[in-house]
Amino acid sequence: MEVFGKFWSIVVGFILIFICPVYIMEMRLKALEDIQVMNVSDRFIDKVKYTGYIDRKELDNFYLNMSKIGGSKELNLVHKKRAIRPVVENGEVVDSREFYVDVFDAEIKKSLKTSSKYRFKIGDEICLIIRDKERLLNIFPKKTIEMGGMIENEYIKG
Repeated sequence: MEVFGKFWSIVVGFILIFICPVYIMEMRLKALEDIQVMNVSDRFIDKVKYTGYIDRKELDNFYLNMSKIGGSKELNLVHKKRAIRPVVENGEVVDSREFYVDVFDAEIKKSLKTSSKYRFKIGDEICLIIRDKERLLNIFPKKTIEMGGMIENEYIKG
C-alpha cells in the first residue's frame, strides 16, 4: 500500500511542477492575444463607424494585422442594413416598420472588387464576430467576441 501512495505522490508532483505552469502560461498568452485582437478590431470598427465606409486597403490591412496576431481566429464581418417598410391602409401610410437586412463579409468583399469603397448609411450597423478556430487538442473553452455599433456618419463624395 505504501508503494501505491508513493506512485500517486510522484504523479501529482509531476503535474504540479511541470504541467500546471505550462497551462497557466498558455492561458496568459491566450488572454494577451484576445486583448490584442480586441484592440485592432476596436480601431477598425471605430474608423468604419466614424467615416461611414470601408476602404479596400483598410480591410486588407485589418485582415493582415489580425493574421499577425494569431491565425487562431475566425472573423465574420456583418453589415446590418437598416430598411423601413411602410404600413399602408386605404392608400395612406399609417405606420412604418423598421428591420435590418444582413450583408455578410463575402458580399462586402465582392462589392469591394468593383468599387474602392463600401458605403454605409446613418442608422446601419456594423458587427464583427470573432470566434476561436477548431483545433485538434483544444483544452481552452471557445470564446465568441462580438463588436460593433451604429454608423454615425455617412461617406459623402467630395
